[in-house]
Amino acid sequence: MRIRIFLMVFLAVALAATSLCYAGPSIGVSHYNPKTILYTTNKAEQVALGHVRNTGNVTLHLTYQWTQTSGNSTLQVKIPEPTVLLPDDGVEVCVVIENLTEAIVGAYTVELEVVGRQYPEALGGSPVVVAATLQGKIDVLASTLKPAEFVVYDLTLNETEIFEGEFVHASVNVKNVGEIVGNYTVQVMVDGVSVENVTLTLDGNQAKPLDFAVKMNQTGSHVLAVGNLSSVFNVKAKPESEGVPLLVLGLVVVLACVGCAVGFGIVGKKIKVTKHNVKV
Repeated sequence: MRIRIFLMVFLAVALAATSLCYAGPSIGVSHYNPKTILYTTNKAEQVALGHVRNTGNVTLHLTYQWTQTSGNSTLQVKIPEPTVLLPDDGVEVCVVIENLTEAIVGAYTVELEVVGRQYPEALGGSPVVVAATLQGKIDVLASTLKPAEFVVYDLTLNETEIFEGEFVHASVNVKNVGEIVGNYTVQVMVDGVSVENVTLTLDGNQAKPLDFAVKMNQTGSHVLAVGNLSSVFNVKAKPESEGVPLLVLGLVVVLACVGCAVGFGIVGKKIKVTKHNVKV
């Protein structure tokens, strides 16, 4: 009986040791939809390629390598950041297809290689590496939505008369009357000369106000324009008397002090007037 128990314990320990000797890093992948359809919305779209699971017994540091194997253009892609994956944990792997414009309409075949390295690396020797590949097909179709189109409205000046060296403050509204996202550059002009450019990104049917200020150093009447809107304002020269009252006040104080000193001197001293001191 004792011998049987000893043998059972010995076999259990041997099996455990064997599993430890052969256990190591491994990863498993599951693919999602074989084909993803995207539309030219002029913005980035996220595509889920599949799911990766750490099927080994060591922690893995995952990195990713993107490859486009076919397509009439080159997709601009943002791949996932490196990931640390514990044993038996999984992660959904997504990429971001950027700049979906009419120029990239077509069919694409893509691959994303997932490389797992033991983390942290074992002391001594080369790190253990495992890899798997996620594959997918992406079709980019022309959108049937109305393209981006912009209107500028409600140009307002906060002041129509300022002094030279001051700012004229204004505001305007911009709206994308299309159905897909787009960029619009607001050009602010004074007397036909561009003084400021601001680029806005607006979704379909989105409106946004824009405030700006322009410093003016030239006197006279000026025209501020944004798009097909314009407004007139006037810049006046600074009054020459500006700042003089303080100077005059200082002179008055000085003269008053001098007068007081002279007055005290006259009172305190007797002055003798002779013929030689007076001219007729």
